[in-house]
Amino acid sequence: MYFIVNTKAKGINLVKKLLLILFLSTVFTCSVYAVVTDKIPEIVKNWEGVLHVKIRGQKQCDAFFAKLKRGKGDGALSGDKIYCETAKKIEALDCDGESVCFNNKIRHLSREIRELKALWWLKLDHNCFSSIPSEIGGLKRLRQLRLWDNQFGVFPLQIVGLTNLEVLDLSDNQLEKFPSVGTLSKLENLALNNNQLVSVSPEIGELKSLRQLWLDDNEIEVLPPEIGELKLLKKLGLSHNQLKILPPQIGDLVNLRLLFLWSNQLTLLPSEFGKLRSLKELYLWDNQLSSLPAEFGNLGSLRDLSLRWNKFALLPPEIIKLTSLRLDFRDNEMQ
Repeated sequence: MYFIVNTKAKGINLVKKLLLILFLSTVFTCSVYAVVTDKIPEIVKNWEGVLHVKIRGQKQCDAFFAKLKRGKGDGALSGDKIYCETAKKIEALDCDGESVCFNNKIRHLSREIRELKALWWLKLDHNCFSSIPSEIGGLKRLRQLRLWDNQFGVFPLQIVGLTNLEVLDLSDNQLEKFPSVGTLSKLENLALNNNQLVSVSPEIGELKSLRQLWLDDNEIEVLPPEIGELKLLKKLGLSHNQLKILPPQIGDLVNLRLLFLWSNQLTLLPSEFGKLRSLKELYLWDNQLSSLPAEFGNLGSLRDLSLRWNKFALLPPEIIKLTSLRLDFRDNEMQ
């Protein structure tokens, strides 16, 4: 006796079952997480003695600020009053949404955030913010603001008033215009990676305290001469842009240690490049370079240099002086 088995139909049914199981497990996981994030977050001190709170998702965010508001009201319960008074002393607020289901990511903050006057560290990464409440501009003690991986298409002007800010991260957003950051004179680290910037404002020269500037993965075509005003800058990321030339003022970055310039359209480097005597790591792969300026031999501190995927026909003689150099010269047009 023979049985005719429709293996194709069985295969389709198996796939359907697997997809159903995957869907149900995802829904269950998100549902469980949503229940957890309904709970009022605990306010604790970390190992450094910093009073902080972790919030995961919009539901827990709403619950936190609702309790804060209740604690201020007339006739508030004793527990709410104590929680409110403790919350006003919070120094660090962590609202990272990386592990949160998409439909529970935070999209808005309560105006009650104005009560967190002691806050100096605010993390809002991996959420769905396209704006922030104006009250954030009143958090004058804020030193670190992290807004990585959100949906900002326009720079939030509330940030301009945060004059004690030292770290600002707006990477992985949708900014098309370079932000107005000239008032942030204490800023040491500015990250604007993976946006849609086509230019850098001359206002960048006002950031005299800047140590790190990350502008990788944009569409930047030119740098302003004011970039040379950043005398304390140690790390500069400009990879994956549309740069064809660099301004001579790049040589004024006398404290620069690390420079990312890979995946641009550079055809030459200015002679002033030889003034970067503190430079230790330089990555120039995937450009259109066929020569180096003679002054390149002055970069005595240089330890790592990548010239891969350029148009060099011969090993540039300028680098022979650099005896401690680790050089990647592969995939050029060597004769």
